[in-house]
Amino acid sequence: EKEDIGLIYESESKEQFAESVIKLYNDKNSVKKFYENGKKAVAEKYNWEVNVESLLKLYSELEKEL
Repeated sequence: EKEDIGLIYESESKEQFAESVIKLYNDKNSVKKFYENGKKAVAEKYNWEVNVESLLKLYSELEKEL
């Protein structure tokens, strides 16, 4: 699932990296949007508490199948 938290560029391309930096420098609204979306993704998806609950549920389901 896409979180829309930044720009994508070819890692070996200095030109694409430079274009991305310039684009962000010139578009403060996108920077703010990426920040807010990133903050939300961390709170909802990449949070240890959320992941622990999912893992415990998975382990419990697997245990029932044994």
